[in-house]
Amino acid sequence: MNTYRMEPIAGGFRVTETFADGNIDIRDFETDAAARIWIVRRATIANMSNLARWLWGNAPKPRG
Repeated sequence: MNTYRMEPIAGGFRVTETFADGNIDIRDFETDAAARIWIVRRATIANMSNLARWLWGNAPKPRG
């Protein structure tokens, strides 16, 4: 699961997204609201992707 850290910087806010494999993505935003919206959207996409993988792996397998 990805983790997110938001911190104030000169002129806005910086969000650091850390992926499960250790890679990071850093984004800068002018407002607190814009940063939070980006975090929610990214987390929602990641959660839907994880849910889809889980559902696919746990779906009943066809016989034969």
